[in-house]
Amino acid sequence: MPQIGSILCPVDFSEFSVNAYAYARSLAWHYKATLILQHVLYPLYSGLVGYDSNKDADEKISRQLRAESQKKLCSVLT
Repeated sequence: MPQIGSILCPVDFSEFSVNAYAYARSLAWHYKATLILQHVLYPLYSGLVGYDSNKDADEKISRQLRAESQKKLCSVLT
């Protein structure tokens, strides 16, 4: 039987990642492994040529996304 100590599960709150989380959780329980969840986001400004980043606006958006993600993650875990 393989020895699994930890499992990394990327989460973006899509239906697929919620299902992946459920599967990873069951694997972690079965193998008595640590389950690590990593929230992933798509780049905000991908593909924009010549985009002049506004660092303050980017930081504000990042903080808002982080706060929303934490709330969603807590709701998924309960």
